[in-house]
Amino acid sequence: MKNISIKEFRKNTEKYLSKIISNTSQIILSTGNKKVILISEKEFIGLTETSYLLSTEANRIRLQESIDQIEKSI
Repeated sequence: MKNISIKEFRKNTEKYLSKIISNTSQIILSTGNKKVILISEKEFIGLTETSYLLSTEANRIRLQESIDQIEKSI
C-alpha cells in the first residue's frame, strides 16, 4: 500500500486511479492526521463479501470445516 499526500494525488490522479482500477495498488491518502484508503470496486466487493461470510459463528465454522476437508483431500 502506498501512502501519499492529497497534493501528490491531485498532481497524478490519472496515474494513481489507473493503478487502483487495475487492482495492482491500494493507496492511503493522508491529510494531517486523517487518512483515507482508495481501493478498486472489485476489491471492495471482495472485502464486503468476506466480511459478510465471516459475520456469524456458524458461517465461520462451516467455512473452516470446508477448508479442512479440501486440505485433507490434497
